[in-house]
Amino acid sequence: MAERTRRKNPTSKDIAQRLGINQSTVSRALHGKCASPEMVAKVRKVADELGYRPHAGARLLVSGRSHSICLMFPDLSDHYQFQSIAAFHREARKLGYHIVLAPYERDDTEFEEYGDYLVRERRVDAVIAYGIIHPRFDAVVARLMSQNVPTLTIGPCHVPNVHLLNIDYDQFRRDVANHLANLGHTTIGVILNTIGDLKGVEAEHLHRMHVFQNTLHARGISWSRGDLLQMCIPTIENGYQAARHLLELHPRPTAIYSSKDVLALGVLQAARDMGLRVPQDLSITGFENTELSQFFDITTGECSLDEVASKCLRIVIEVLTRGSDNLGVLYDEVKPVLIIRGSTGVAPRNSNPERRQH
Repeated sequence: MAERTRRKNPTSKDIAQRLGINQSTVSRALHGKCASPEMVAKVRKVADELGYRPHAGARLLVSGRSHSICLMFPDLSDHYQFQSIAAFHREARKLGYHIVLAPYERDDTEFEEYGDYLVRERRVDAVIAYGIIHPRFDAVVARLMSQNVPTLTIGPCHVPNVHLLNIDYDQFRRDVANHLANLGHTTIGVILNTIGDLKGVEAEHLHRMHVFQNTLHARGISWSRGDLLQMCIPTIENGYQAARHLLELHPRPTAIYSSKDVLALGVLQAARDMGLRVPQDLSITGFENTELSQFFDITTGECSLDEVASKCLRIVIEVLTRGSDNLGVLYDEVKPVLIIRGSTGVAPRNSNPERRQH
């Protein structure tokens, strides 16, 4: 019987020969130390074609890196978060890195320790804390920074010297307020998402409302009624209940701005159940441009998740490659855009019309 020959695993030398470049260049690209993202992508492409798989333990010993980045984010039940995670995985793979997920809920008392574990065991090289409004958020970031872990936050953070990617939600809120004002709406309900009770995050919620309120004031519209604001965990049911509360007010709002599409879907159902036409009797806006908002023709906002992931990863990889001492604090920004659809229209003259029976 002929002896079975064992297939040789491809090496960095094979990649170098295929591309016609030095093996040292391949090694730097595979380890994220190459200055050119184009070269990294080219090397990774050939590595995939050849079936090259580096030995994780050997790579860690040689480079001192795991080539994994921790992504901290809240709420696995949110479909939008799955889209964001997919974007991070796509962009990380292009750059020769992997994403390690660290999801948590507001009442999770162990996510701080989990972050420490990932760093202590050298499972990750850096941490990206994504879209978090949490009373212990700053403490977690400060703890990571004290261990010299390259850390980037997306959204509000009050820890000095942390790298930041800002999603300009403030400008989007101005755009929504101006859009509704242009349509003649003067009584506008607002539903904001939170991840639990407001203890510890009041300042952020107040800031979000001040931007919206000040924009309306600049248009000559007074927005000072506290009963026009609802806050809840983002689910369709919660959006429905918040909308019912708003639509039973006198005078009721002629438009409702929801900070997430899932809340806007609840508003849409509440309007239908109460015999209100959209947009003739009630205008509705959301944010995230989910597939459901597209299907139900809801005016919304969109933030490019691939752009967010790409900019975040490039910042932390640059820090890993060149060192924080040589770079200072890095900052970048992504601007959402307003997408106007059929759920917003001219404000009705009578804000409390006869409810239509189905």
